[in-house]
Amino acid sequence: MGDIHEPRSSDLNNNLAPLLSQVRMAILSGMDQEFLLHEDVASLEVTAAQFVIIANVLKGHANSACELCKYMDYDRGAMSRMIDRLETKGLTKVVNRLLKGVTKAQVREVEKTLKRMLANSCESDDRSPMAEKRALAGG
Repeated sequence: MGDIHEPRSSDLNNNLAPLLSQVRMAILSGMDQEFLLHEDVASLEVTAAQFVIIANVLKGHANSACELCKYMDYDRGAMSRMIDRLETKGLTKVVNRLLKGVTKAQVREVEKTLKRMLANSCESDDRSPMAEKRALAGG
């Protein structure tokens, strides 16, 4: 039985890496489009990439730009520019102010509740973009 990956016939650096990068960019682009559909989110003018940074800070995965770079596998320069944009929008100060005195356990509990609420909204909201896509697809 042959291996799935044959080093002699495939070059992961030339084939797989660009595909993974393209998939990542497609996901972020799709998230950007979804953000534009929701007035309350769109008013923040936050891109999907910036949202991922905020989400990881809120989840306690990183407390510094360096930790974010390691956790998210981002270039330091790109991370610095994204954080600068978030600071320009005032979002980092808002996040820091809101999280003052909040424990990681409390953040996890809120996250669990929000995920349940999101699941509930997807089940009952026939006007959501996903529901409309399912309806158009006949599902």
